[in-house]
Amino acid sequence: MRAGLTGQETRDVIAFLVASNKPQRKSIFDKQAVKTSGTVGKLDGRAVYNQTCIACHGGDGKGTLPGAPNFTSSKGPLSKSDAVLIKHITEGFQSPGSPMAMPAKGGNTDLTVEDMRAVLAYLRKQFGK
Repeated sequence: MRAGLTGQETRDVIAFLVASNKPQRKSIFDKQAVKTSGTVGKLDGRAVYNQTCIACHGGDGKGTLPGAPNFTSSKGPLSKSDAVLIKHITEGFQSPGSPMAMPAKGGNTDLTVEDMRAVLAYLRKQFGK
């Protein structure tokens, strides 16, 4: 064990670093289309999640890395207000006791406020209780 990590913890850290260091694509939203329509399509939140969040939070919302919160838990992050969650997404967040922190904007510097609102709506619909 190097650095006090088990083999699985080491593989988890490597998987996270590999996923975090992939070149960032531009935001999936066409900014002009969002401005013109005034609403975000119902599939956009899913696309944001699949592009930016799924590597750590998993397809089932239960988290794939140590410390990634479980969106399906009734006491999990979805029990917080959208304002708190937008702040966590914007600034990054480390859950108490978690060995790793979520980077600001999930590591996607092109993430917009509209993207964040869309992904929160998706999370609440998909995993909320």
